Amino acid sequence: MEGTVAFKGGWGPGTNGGYLVRQMAILRLANGTRVGVAMAVKPADGRFETGVADLNVVARWLEGNVYAERETGC
Repeated sequence: MEGTVAFKGGWGPGTNGGYLVRQMAILRLANGTRVGVAMAVKPADGRFETGVADLNVVARWLEGNVYAERETGC
């Protein structure tokens, strides 16, 4: 993501064998404000690959909305 200051990922099978996939970041907005973000998904099928794909969908939504202030002036 544009403006990302730091990024950290994590995952691992839980005690039931299913994965929780998560990403955390500090984003810098156009006005210089820094925003902490944490995202996590627990895929229905428990697979790591599915979790990554699901998390990518969430990240794309976040990227499209966190920088919306550029268009709206908010």
